[in-house]
Amino acid sequence: MRPVEKCNNGPRGAPAFVSPVTSITPKPRKGSTSIGDLQVPYKEDHHALLLDFILYRRETLLPVLRGFKKERCLLEKRLVDLDRKVKELCEVRESIRTMILEHEDIQQKNLLRVLETSQGAVPRTPSQVQEEEMSDIETIEF
Repeated sequence: MRPVEKCNNGPRGAPAFVSPVTSITPKPRKGSTSIGDLQVPYKEDHHALLLDFILYRRETLLPVLRGFKKERCLLEKRLVDLDRKVKELCEVRESIRTMILEHEDIQQKNLLRVLETSQGAVPRTPSQVQEEEMSDIETIEF
């Protein structure tokens, strides 16, 4: 037999002892059943166990699934709103772009008229300006 050893797992200064290690051998008990005496589970027992598992699963997972479904619905609504806002912003951007191009064209024509009148030349009409531009395009050769 081994002597008793001191253990340091207790509070500081408190002595703690470990009992000697013995081999583990099962001791026969009175009233214990042998392997042949064990009952075989019945089909009803398996069925009841499965029903318990299913009920437990429903009780634990259904609230989680409901929460996920609510979150998904909210997310889908937010995505639809976001898509609508993006489309509106794209339409606003396009309208601003067309307005800028129209005003740029108008300001170019006004600037041309102001320059022609300041130099003493007779102002040209927009149709005359377009005719000159078309003739310039036709004379370009490659």
